[in-house]
Amino acid sequence: MSFTLKDISSNLYFILLLIISIGISLQIVIYKIGIILLFLYWLFFHQGLKKITRVNLNKELMVLVLFYFFYCLSFFWSLEKDFAKVDFILKSPLLILPLILGTIKLKDKKQYNYILLSFAYSSLALNFYCFFKALPNYFSTLDLNVFYYSNLTINMHTAYQSLFTCFSILILFYINLNNKKTNKYAIVIIAIQMLFVLLLASRMQILIMIFFVSVFFIYKYYKKQKTWVGLLITTIYLLIVGQIITAPSALNYRYKQTISQVSMILDVGEKVDLARKDLWREAFNVIKQNIIIGTGVGDAKKNLLTKMEKYIVNENSKNEMLLKEINILKKDKKRIEKLTRKAKLEGIKINTFLQNYALQLLEKKSETSKFYIAQQYNYHNQYLQTFATIGIIGISLLIFILFFPIKNFFLTKNYFEIFFLLLIVLSFITESFLERQAGVSFFAFFYSLLVANSKINSFDSTI
Repeated sequence: MSFTLKDISSNLYFILLLIISIGISLQIVIYKIGIILLFLYWLFFHQGLKKITRVNLNKELMVLVLFYFFYCLSFFWSLEKDFAKVDFILKSPLLILPLILGTIKLKDKKQYNYILLSFAYSSLALNFYCFFKALPNYFSTLDLNVFYYSNLTINMHTAYQSLFTCFSILILFYINLNNKKTNKYAIVIIAIQMLFVLLLASRMQILIMIFFVSVFFIYKYYKKQKTWVGLLITTIYLLIVGQIITAPSALNYRYKQTISQVSMILDVGEKVDLARKDLWREAFNVIKQNIIIGTGVGDAKKNLLTKMEKYIVNENSKNEMLLKEINILKKDKKRIEKLTRKAKLEGIKINTFLQNYALQLLEKKSETSKFYIAQQYNYHNQYLQTFATIGIIGISLLIFILFFPIKNFFLTKNYFEIFFLLLIVLSFITESFLERQAGVSFFAFFYSLLVANSKINSFDSTI
């Protein structure tokens, strides 16, 4: 069998995309090498620079490139130049991958499917590796917590590994949904990956997974005119998840923490104030400083952490901060009523009780702020992070990138792509995913891949 130069070029492009997909899923250096080789292939073998002038990129990919350039432009009003330079390199996939994937098309549907499946199975392999690596610790300690949250992961933050696992579930769901016959092996893999999402204990991804699973079962049996079966399976699934979450473990602790945080956001709780709520409040204060163009790529985090310093209690400011905290509490009628009842039950004067309670709040906030500063926390919300960094122009570009394609995906019935965007949109609420290389590479690669190849009918029953 003879191969033309075009065939060799197409296969090389496909292999490089496979390498990048697998490398991103496993978070190993091979994906960085793959991106470099892909860029060189595009530049010299595929004459990429010439093709940019002749090929019309998707609007979404053009805006993604513009988004990166605006980050670069913010260098000129940023004070932290060294940090900005490092961040430009970190975010470079937002420039490179849209240009390459937007100017080179995949040969066929099978290549598209293989790239997605390579990511899904690599995610499964990583989760199993983490699990078996934790086994010796369990046998030596008999502590189930070695299988939960940060104890389980080895080379990335739990939120990222959980996001990747959710995406792998989405891939396998959609393939199975479009197969005429149910693939039992795929169902088993999906069930295993769902268990890993629970073990990783990233709260937003757990909620996303529950939503995906519910939609999958209800829609699958709706097509068979057996909606009640889908509802029954969904109910059983939710009960099982509930049992796993409420079992004594790190996951149960994070579940209770979530309930507590939601209660405090709704102002019905009486525990210490929500730390992330304070973080986001200060994020808005940073945004107000320069709402149009932001503080610049180098200064956003520094400005946030500087504002968090005001929560640190010291001897000089303690009395003033305590008085301020008491006045804030007195304005909260519901909380004052609860504290008054509690003070009476304990036989303590309300003023004394209120002062002790306010002091506990201050100390908790102070310790949390010290931890945030020591760990160099970011905004833990990509929308706030972008708004603070590159202003209303930047956040407008990000919203366009995330929401504009949905209309076209609905028209072409590309529901897989819609759910991918939903996964990203929701994940951005609780994490600044574009501030780490794992998040940048994942988003830039799969967003570009899905948008550039949206005219390919995504999945069929043959791989």
